[in-house]
Amino acid sequence: MVINTFTIADEMLQDVGVAVYSSPSVLDHRCWPNAVASFDGSKVIVRAVKDIPSHSLSDVYLSYIDPMATLSERRQQLQEQYYFTCDCDRCQNTHIEAMMTSVEGSSEEELVKVKTCLDKVEEMRKCEVDAGDILVVCEKCLNQVSLSPSNVHLVRLRGKAFDVAIEAQQWEKAMTHGMKNLKPYTMLNPPFTPSVGYLYANMGKLLMFLGKLHEAMLHLKKSTGFQLYHNSGQMEWLGFNFLWKRMVQWLILLVPLSGKAARENFSVSLGQDHYLYAQVCSMLEQCEMELVYGDSETRASATVRLELQVCSMLEQCEMELVYSASETRASVCSMLEQCEMELVYSDSETRASEVICVRACVRACVRACVRCGAVLCCAVLCLA
Repeated sequence: MVINTFTIADEMLQDVGVAVYSSPSVLDHRCWPNAVASFDGSKVIVRAVKDIPSHSLSDVYLSYIDPMATLSERRQQLQEQYYFTCDCDRCQNTHIEAMMTSVEGSSEEELVKVKTCLDKVEEMRKCEVDAGDILVVCEKCLNQVSLSPSNVHLVRLRGKAFDVAIEAQQWEKAMTHGMKNLKPYTMLNPPFTPSVGYLYANMGKLLMFLGKLHEAMLHLKKSTGFQLYHNSGQMEWLGFNFLWKRMVQWLILLVPLSGKAARENFSVSLGQDHYLYAQVCSMLEQCEMELVYGDSETRASATVRLELQVCSMLEQCEMELVYSASETRASVCSMLEQCEMELVYSDSETRASEVICVRACVRACVRACVRCGAVLCCAVLCLA
């Protein structure tokens, strides 16, 4: 019966137990699955993460094991626990396997050093060693090796460093290790793997805590909006790219590749009623509110500075137009045109007050310099 067991995960995707489910047990294994199993308490829920043209359960595949494992590790675990050898498309994909085991730019000795460090970290965890001390061990090893960023053992060690850095409340170090693991995680995991969305969600929460709101929004949205897909043995990135501009309230730019748009990760793999999906949406709302509030303060201070600059330039215009020739008038008109452009492209709510201020200043200038010619008048008419 052990071959029909499922490892139950809680709402934070942490393993909490093992159970036997008769119906989901009929689903076959693939290292690059088209479905994901999640849990609501003790209830197992299987969701498709890509289109399955057939209605037959024999065409629905789950991954029985950690998909971010090397070919030899996957086959060993499948043979020991499920008594079969997998030979799916992922197992035959030499490109992915080469990335996972790459020692390019380093040596086998460095790979052994990383593996040894991973074992040491596990022992320190079991002995409940302080997280700060474990982080020191991880970083010492990471600084001594130059393995390829996609090497799965290096990715695992960085993941350990990320976790213990958060426990030790060393936020900047946690952010550094997390950032370095984002790309390898998305490259080495199958589409809509919840653990990848979980990493993005953690990075978003961390960036929010550090006050980096724009970056936090990007990672939070990727935790609910990214996709990888497999095509002819190559993995390609599909995702949301979000662009914040003051001239547009919210502009969401989808970055489609090969004619496909990005989808939501947690909503697909875990469902929109899952705790993690709700948490990410809540953090996004908080982040958006802080961005709007922060930008409004920035716009107010920028408006004050702009008004002072405009008044200063107009006072200068008044003096120069009285005592200088047409060449100076041309440069003054150029400055007025610059003022006009800055006012046009400033925020619409502050633009009205800025225009009133400029008009008052310009009219005062006109009254003082009415004898200086038609060039200034034309510039004033354009501004008005």
